[in-house]
Amino acid sequence: MMGTSVFCLLFALLSIAEAKFTRGDSFQYANIEGELTLTCKNQTKTMTCRDVFMSPWPYDVYVGPRNFNSEVVKFTSLVGGEIQTSVVTYNGKTGRSEDVNLGVYSLFQKPLLKVGENKIQAALLNRDGNILDSEFFNVSVTRGKSRACDAKETYSPNPDDCEHTYSVCQQYFRAQNYCR
Repeated sequence: MMGTSVFCLLFALLSIAEAKFTRGDSFQYANIEGELTLTCKNQTKTMTCRDVFMSPWPYDVYVGPRNFNSEVVKFTSLVGGEIQTSVVTYNGKTGRSEDVNLGVYSLFQKPLLKVGENKIQAALLNRDGNILDSEFFNVSVTRGKSRACDAKETYSPNPDDCEHTYSVCQQYFRAQNYCR
């Protein structure tokens, strides 16, 4: 009987140690910028593109315990007195989530992580929203040095790109590997 309880305790501790993001527990925000000259039909515009990028990557997969009844994972992050939550699909058979937004701000979404020591709770939920399992871990986010991309020139057949440059700047940063 004692051997079974020791095994169960060891298995429970190993499950807790597994709970993490695949890219680790340390991320970094950096300001990125670069100059882009864009030609749209008969208009040329030179602009400075600016953004904030999270390294190693702003999205990641959560790896946690296997629980066949879990369908979603709800993350609650506490840093500096602020709470942020995120809910994503979770495959209880594999113990992996879909991509979690860790560091992208947009009109429709907020990232899970902020600068500082993020105390994360990952709660596995069944289809009825009941908590089946809960894990805790920490993720550190720091501010990095600003980075500059090489100046580039490009052409767009869409004249609106010269007026609304956000998507063109995002393409520029992707092509420049986010100034790395």
